[in-house]
Amino acid sequence: MARPAIRRIGRNAARLTGDIFAPQVCALTGTAADSALGPETHRLLPALPETRCPRCDGPPGEELECGLCRAAAWRWIAAAARWEDPWQRLIRRWKLGPEPALTPAFADLICELIATEDIDAATCVVPIPPRGRASLLRGGRIVIDLAWSVATRLRLPARLLLWPERPQRPQRGLQRRARLGRDQAFVVRAALPPGTHRVLLIDDVMTTGATMTAATRALVASWPGLDVCGAVLARAWTEGGPGTIAHEKTL
Repeated sequence: MARPAIRRIGRNAARLTGDIFAPQVCALTGTAADSALGPETHRLLPALPETRCPRCDGPPGEELECGLCRAAAWRWIAAAARWEDPWQRLIRRWKLGPEPALTPAFADLICELIATEDIDAATCVVPIPPRGRASLLRGGRIVIDLAWSVATRLRLPARLLLWPERPQRPQRGLQRRARLGRDQAFVVRAALPPGTHRVLLIDDVMTTGATMTAATRALVASWPGLDVCGAVLARAWTEGGPGTIAHEKTL
């Protein structure tokens, strides 16, 4: 009689094998496609407003650049779409998974998103790490896998440089002020490859910017003068006016 762990491994292997050999369909439309995101993906993504902060794709300030970016050390953060359905629903599905085909498709999307930016061989790709064991169990590891896929496509090195300084309770359910007030310090636990002068941070969703701010602060503290950029699958946006975030990340 097979042990439970062996039975689980067998079921997972069968499921993954089925995913590999099954006909590919677009995760958004359900129609036949060459990858998990078909040619209609861009049309279906909840678009970011044309008037937005030029540095983080968030709600603009009085002079376009938002207050968050005026105080931030990053140079730019690019977002693929707004944190709204159906994109929001698909990202949640990916994190709760397993949805192995979505990781390379999301990596392709990020590479397309930053294709016009000055990403060169002196850039290192760095994932925003999962915050606490609960986050890891809920899919935090998959953001690391996404960063690795992006690095492979761009032929760049990738490093897991950052780790939370102390355990954090999940952000789910916290309002914007509470999120911004959290001590989200990261520690640097690895070295950058020699010759690196830029880091490309990868995360799934950017809401208030508190996590991205903490990650950037840790990197710049360890390597003064480091150029920090970032890319996310989605950016939360407010309908109530600039400078606030109404749609909070729930995963």
